[in-house]
Amino acid sequence: MAADIVSFVNTEGITARTDPEETFFAIKNMAPGNSETACLTVYNEGQIGFSSTMRVTLADGSQILFDVLDLMITDADGNRLYTGKLKGLQNTELGTLNGGQSESFYFTVGFPAECGNEYQNLNALINFVIEAAESPFLLQVLWEPPLEVSDVNVREGTIMPVRFHLENNGEYDTVRRGLDLIISGVDGNDSPVQYIFSVTEGTLLWKESPQKPYYELPLLDTRIYPLKSDSYYTATVKYGDLVLGTTRFKSGH
Repeated sequence: MAADIVSFVNTEGITARTDPEETFFAIKNMAPGNSETACLTVYNEGQIGFSSTMRVTLADGSQILFDVLDLMITDADGNRLYTGKLKGLQNTELGTLNGGQSESFYFTVGFPAECGNEYQNLNALINFVIEAAESPFLLQVLWEPPLEVSDVNVREGTIMPVRFHLENNGEYDTVRRGLDLIISGVDGNDSPVQYIFSVTEGTLLWKESPQKPYYELPLLDTRIYPLKSDSYYTATVKYGDLVLGTTRFKSGH
């Protein structure tokens, strides 16, 4: 009776895909009063957060069939995002996804019970269009002691733990991300230094916890990574080219 296609538009700089990637409905011989449900998952596979909206168009087939079909969209928690005629789905918001996140949506297409024989043998090819737009990044860094206070004094020659969390819209972020921790300043000879620790390379650790996951550099050993006394250093957390947070500390005697 009806089938569909899915397409993204306006995705410059955004890496996104859906699963299924093309057709997630292929309904045949639906009788009046029946409905079918399918799941569509949207993935943000890049580093740029985006918000998205959805609209539909009739790509081919019967206009009267397209006009009569019902549609309901819910998210994974059962919240209704849209209820109405399929043709009325225009610029409906699907929400925001940060880099590395995904979200599933459930689409229920219904064929009204009052439809008569005039709808027999009709077909419609429907295009679900997802329009994505870059959105502000929602993550920020929460530093643990001793770096929770800017300009804290760190004694030269000691081993300093570095630990931080990510907050996402007021809640702890539970997604393991490919972050970099960069500590920059000068060495004992006043030469610029930059020490980089990476989740991808395993030098920055991800500690998973349902309540309070965190990233950790277990040992910033200043005997291995020389720091100069009475000098300031900057610790920066980056996600690709995006700076999520910075703090300063001072190397003391």
